[in-house]
Amino acid sequence: MINKKLVLEDTIVRREDISTTIIDGELGMMSEEKGKYYTLDFIGTRVWELIEKPIKVDDLIIALMKEYEVDRATCEVDLLELLDKLLKEELIKLV
Repeated sequence: MINKKLVLEDTIVRREDISTTIIDGELGMMSEEKGKYYTLDFIGTRVWELIEKPIKVDDLIIALMKEYEVDRATCEVDLLELLDKLLKEELIKLV
């Protein structure tokens, strides 16, 4: 388990070995390694799409702010919370 907290300068990418499917607009993910199932809401699903290729956390915030009506502070807090959970569960990795 990874206990690092991400910072804006970190570059992340989703793990390629996570099985995914869309159900009612939400992303379902299966970690076969852990035997766990996870779901993401529509914004979390968009984040998952954006991290298909390595991206800096700060660039991800900028991309989300362009797509959604959200101020930087809220976006930063919410995104870092989500990414920290994904990192802890080893669904994403640092590059």
